[in-house]
Amino acid sequence: KTGTRSQAEFVRMAVGLTTLGLGGTPTRAPAPGTARVASAQDAPLPEQRHLLELIDGRVLDYADFGDPQGAPCLYLHSELSGDVWPGPMAADATRRGLRIIAPARAGYAHSSPYPTGAINHEQTTADLVQLLDHLRLTQVVALSQTYGGLFTLALARSHPERVRALVAVAPSFPPSTPEDEARMPAFYRVVSSIVSRHPELLGFLVRSGAAYIRRVGDQRFLERVFGHCPVDLAALRDPAHASAIARGLAYGRTQGNESMLGDYRHLMKDAARAIVDLHCPLIALIGSDDGNTRRQRGERLIAAGAGQLRLRMIEGGGQLLFFTHPRAVVDELVAAWAPRRGENAPPLADA
Repeated sequence: KTGTRSQAEFVRMAVGLTTLGLGGTPTRAPAPGTARVASAQDAPLPEQRHLLELIDGRVLDYADFGDPQGAPCLYLHSELSGDVWPGPMAADATRRGLRIIAPARAGYAHSSPYPTGAINHEQTTADLVQLLDHLRLTQVVALSQTYGGLFTLALARSHPERVRALVAVAPSFPPSTPEDEARMPAFYRVVSSIVSRHPELLGFLVRSGAAYIRRVGDQRFLERVFGHCPVDLAALRDPAHASAIARGLAYGRTQGNESMLGDYRHLMKDAARAIVDLHCPLIALIGSDDGNTRRQRGERLIAAGAGQLRLRMIEGGGQLLFFTHPRAVVDELVAAWAPRRGENAPPLADA
């Protein structure tokens, strides 16, 4: 049932899940009556969501919000946060002339699953190009959170003319040394190990995680994942963010386990090489209190020749920068669209 092939593999998997708290005694759920503050301003609104029929007959779910005539930013969500933008952040982006295009990867929201036999990051790239063509967008700044950055990286490598810059929030840089992985918080260490060395356990890991969420609730699960970082834990417990965070986690559950499995399967095997070879700037926003070795991994990529990579450390931030430091994210998007020396105004859309 677990997909393990030997007793040793089963023991490694069981120890990892015990470390996460996914196997063993259920953690007590939050007390009834925990505050849930809804915000009608959180984007995207229902009327800002759309469905695009792709060439192969599948459906791509995407959101389109912000300034409709603004500089287009293609946003690839994380595996846990969905496409939600807190109201003040969305308002700031709109006021400063940004248009946000936020597609749901295959298996998320109402996007169709990946076709049988597809290489997932390649299929996502093809889907994104169809979306940009449909919207008549010639070039975008691509924004991402965590694993979403591996898909914007794939797009930039395959279609460099369509991507002006990459802005990556809490990027999932590939581990370059065993020490990088060993120093990750428990949840990320186990996921990294399984994704890179034991992909046959992915199905069991995702099913176990889903069962854990059902047992203890969204809040306790997220506190387990982000609890190593005090600023992120405080954001999770802030009633002002509760509605948006709950929406984000629900974003990946519309089709059961299909979304996370789709993210973790067929990840780019040569992501480090792709970062070194990038044609455009890659600005990585990393919280100073993240505690997930992102800075160390980024510094090693720069030392290996990633000349386009810039690490911007956000003082007092963790991984949930959309909630704790939203202005820093919007600032980088605006800066990425600013004309460069000797350049005319960059193209936004087809005439």
